[in-house]
Amino acid sequence: MRATRPFVRVIGPDFGDIEGPTVKPQPADRSDPTPDPAPSRPDPAWFHPFAGARAARSAVRRALDRGEHCIALCGPEDIGKTRLLGDLPHELGRRFRVAQVPLAALPPRELLIWVLGALGLELSDDPAAQLLAELGSDGTLPLVLAIDEANAMPTSTARQLGEWVGLAGGQLRVVLALSPDSRAPRVRSALAPDVVEVAFERTLTPDEGREFVEAWLEREAPLPSRRARFDPTTIAGLYATAGGLPGRLVDLARQVLEGGPAVQPAGGFRLARDFDPFSVSASSAGYVARPATEEALARLADELENDRHALAMIGPPGLGKTQILRVLAERMADRFRTLRVAYGSLEPTELERWILSLLGEPAGVRSLLEAARAGDGANRPLLLLVDDAGAIPDASLRWLHAQMVASEGALRLVFAASDAAGTRPLHALAACKPPVRRIPLTDPLDAHEAEAYLDARLRAAAAPEPVRRAFGARSARALHDEAAGNPAELQRLADARIRDLGGVPPAPRPVPRPKAFDPEAAASPPFLRGRRAVIWIGAAGLVAAAFFLLPALTHWSPKDAPPRATPVARMIGVHINATPWARVYLDGKEIGVTPLGNVEVAEGTHRLRAVLADGSVIERRIQVDDANRHVVLP
Repeated sequence: MRATRPFVRVIGPDFGDIEGPTVKPQPADRSDPTPDPAPSRPDPAWFHPFAGARAARSAVRRALDRGEHCIALCGPEDIGKTRLLGDLPHELGRRFRVAQVPLAALPPRELLIWVLGALGLELSDDPAAQLLAELGSDGTLPLVLAIDEANAMPTSTARQLGEWVGLAGGQLRVVLALSPDSRAPRVRSALAPDVVEVAFERTLTPDEGREFVEAWLEREAPLPSRRARFDPTTIAGLYATAGGLPGRLVDLARQVLEGGPAVQPAGGFRLARDFDPFSVSASSAGYVARPATEEALARLADELENDRHALAMIGPPGLGKTQILRVLAERMADRFRTLRVAYGSLEPTELERWILSLLGEPAGVRSLLEAARAGDGANRPLLLLVDDAGAIPDASLRWLHAQMVASEGALRLVFAASDAAGTRPLHALAACKPPVRRIPLTDPLDAHEAEAYLDARLRAAAAPEPVRRAFGARSARALHDEAAGNPAELQRLADARIRDLGGVPPAPRPVPRPKAFDPEAAASPPFLRGRRAVIWIGAAGLVAAAFFLLPALTHWSPKDAPPRATPVARMIGVHINATPWARVYLDGKEIGVTPLGNVEVAEGTHRLRAVLADGSVIERRIQVDDANRHVVLP
């Protein structure tokens, strides 16, 4: 048996291994003026206790002290839940051991392996019994599992974790960090019926925001010359843009620190360069309800509840079909296991392998039909939301439909296809029984809906009031008319306007350079200067005439002449998809954001460039012909 000192070990690929009685912030290296790269996750070793964080931290401690076994720390993204979990060893003192689990999307056995590794134990054949034996040792302090991003925890893992908590008899406690989405209630109910909720929703006040940035700068940028970028006006602008959320505020401040200074627009307010309320994303968080989309969602939900037909949502590009699929997945989460398939340009065997990997199924163990019939323990059918159906080969569409029919209700299908892709997905499934039911989405935004959409996106991004005023009714109507009511185009135009408002200075105009002094010209009378010009023009004319008359003096034949017209290349419809999305350029010209269906491209070789969601860039040459019509990235 080991000593019962408080123990913390942060495990995971983003943190490395840090173990010891406590984890203390390390002072920045003052000799290195270059900032560290932005981490992919918040640093749990740095915690600034503003009022909201102190209250939530104390509430977690009190719940553990009074014997609660399962605690849910609930709050919006970027409020600071990760950093609060990282500070629990300091708050809990010598009463508990704490093991940080930064990744919750693990099967039960793998979660056990992580926990046993945090405790420094060698893995045995029965990890569950090993953990319970360790917790039951005399004199051993209770263990608190601080599990971050618990929304991603599988239901089976949460259920098994709850059983271990019950068997440990108070020696195992769980603190989950949960964001408010549709998955949080499922995780909590699977874990235990009596999970205690600790609300962490109080954001920074303006004064706390200033203190927060100053404390962060003291740690990240000790050199005064670097901190000088953050004058009070800049900090106030960053705070307003971040909406008082600490994580967002750190991200914006880091952008300024790394060379992207806040800029001063004409309105007198400041915007950080990554302020992006109209970012290209099909995330359900950016969904703004309107009658056409709500009607489509209601029809899809009604058909899924009351029938077993495959469904196809058809409409022009840019109306929001991908976003509707995400919203549908959230709304139907209690009735279905939902899985969005955005990588469908595959033959049946490859498509099945890809779907099974998304489900977390081991390769080669079960077929898709078997995985659907096996269920998830809650008798929920598997619902596949197949995006960009026009890019899927006909054989794969028919195979998916056959799997749905054979499953007898265990597998359901919803396709989304663009009008630009024609009726190809419906044509491929026309002979299938039962037939695919079509759900149209054709109505663009009207002017009032466009204004409401712009205002909702700006409010969600905590846009400063001058920015919102710049998108008033008249401006919104002008953008709506230019976009012809298409939401994707409206978003693109609004994004361009935001960048104009952001005060990015135009490229400097070239300063006229003084002419060089010419003594000979200065000594010549004006009429002689003009005569010189006439002489030079005449000489240039003689040279040009000689150039054009030269072919007549050589052995030239009409057959040597170039062809009068270039044959027109045959156009082929190309489908381009990416996971999760990408902005695509073809031969140097932007063609849109994936999924892109039936893009007319000339047959031959082309240069493709794609900027992925994470900012990485892919460049390649593609061959377009009848056998090569599908491009899948990365």
